[in-house]
Amino acid sequence: MDKTMKANVFNIQRNSIHDGPGIRTNVFFKGCPLRCRWCCNPESWRTESFVYSENIKCIHCGKCVAACKMQAITTENEKQVINYEKCKECTDKHCVQICPSGALSIMGKEMSVEDIWEEVKRDQIFYGKNGGITASGGEPLLHAKFIRELFEYCHTHGITTAIETCLCVEKEKVHEVLEVTDYVLCDYKHWDKEKFYQWTGGNLDIIEENLADILSSKKDVVVRTPLIPGFNADRETIQKMCRKLKDLGAEKIELLPYHRLGKIKYENMNMPYGMKDDKLLPEELIRELKSIPESM
Repeated sequence: MDKTMKANVFNIQRNSIHDGPGIRTNVFFKGCPLRCRWCCNPESWRTESFVYSENIKCIHCGKCVAACKMQAITTENEKQVINYEKCKECTDKHCVQICPSGALSIMGKEMSVEDIWEEVKRDQIFYGKNGGITASGGEPLLHAKFIRELFEYCHTHGITTAIETCLCVEKEKVHEVLEVTDYVLCDYKHWDKEKFYQWTGGNLDIIEENLADILSSKKDVVVRTPLIPGFNADRETIQKMCRKLKDLGAEKIELLPYHRLGKIKYENMNMPYGMKDDKLLPEELIRELKSIPESM
């Protein structure tokens, strides 16, 4: 184990049953090449750590503003606004320590393989035969060398490995991690390159090339499609996507309904929410769209 290698982790979620088989420990890595309008983890976009403010907890005492050496925190309309470019240069994050209400926290922690293993092994008793660790994000494949080291170490202890990825990374990173990955959960958000770019900023050619490689690898692969209003949540689009996925060899396709659970994070980070006030999808439409891959 390389104890000097580290990656920035912003959350570790235990007892997950939705991101791979069995009971899993999800490790969320910072950094993402996409900027999906509906993203529920915008705190993952930046690779560096920063101070995150939960506005609902703030008592407007002003102690953080006075304590910030970088002058990164200001008060606007009775809420704290953080300049993240200035914040990332700070090394001690003293504002978090002195906040009396617990409104401030550090989003992201540099962790070694050994650090993460210490967290994962606490759950080992619950994994059984199929459970294990899932690397998520953000985009975990941005940390390919680290993920490979972590997965290899987990395998030596009989723990299965899974990765949740958007696949918008270099092919070499995918291959480096795929060799030590038991289960792959990958996104496929749209078939149209221009619309995909408009809504995510990503390159669909890179994703489809990586997806074709993964589907031909004989790994256990689940392709996930988020159902997003105004983007892909209509019968014609889902049919085209499913036909393309089937042609590529996808056997497992999951459609995940849009939700707004991450909207509050945009408010806390003083960022515009790309989905604005789009309504949730009707249950009847969700059932109709979910039946499409099942019927193919």
